[in-house]
Amino acid sequence: MNAGVSLVRAYLLLNGYFTATDIPVIRQSTKGGYRELTDIDVMGVRFPFAAHVVPMGEPGPHDDLSLPIDPKLEIDESVVDVIVAEVKEGRPQLNAMFRTDDALERALARLGCVPPERTEEVVKMLQESGVARLEGEGLPATCRIRLMAFGRPMGHRRADGAVVAGVGVPAAGHPALPARSRVHRGRWGR
Repeated sequence: MNAGVSLVRAYLLLNGYFTATDIPVIRQSTKGGYRELTDIDVMGVRFPFAAHVVPMGEPGPHDDLSLPIDPKLEIDESVVDVIVAEVKEGRPQLNAMFRTDDALERALARLGCVPPERTEEVVKMLQESGVARLEGEGLPATCRIRLMAFGRPMGHRRADGAVVAGVGVPAAGHPALPARSRVHRGRWGR
């Protein structure tokens, strides 16, 4: 795991997410072997009301340190929040392979929060807007899935004019990590 992925993982953990990192997206090749298409740098899952609490010594919660959630993550406490993310050393951006049907279908299968019959629909939503919200019969909870790109905190405009959505994270060791993060909004497209 590189330093950027470690930093994003720590940031998400402090904001109540369970995380997995460096998840390979593997596909069978035409010659019968297997190859890695890409990898998913970070996946995070946050349940409603999750918190990072540090016990301060006294028994019970009365003196515990509860870390506030970064408001830039726009947490919705009524849903299970899922982040599928790329981490870049420079500008936050999603590479083309990350947004393919193959990569997103495999990421969703790995997460296990999308029924197989809805995978195609959710992939399209993620490719078009970077966000998918799943609710309804047969689901244990409402789930919001977001694609994000983490990198240096700066706006980034793609060649097609779209602003890459994602959370900019300052360099490792920066004392204001959560306070300086910011979300970049825009269209997604392919």
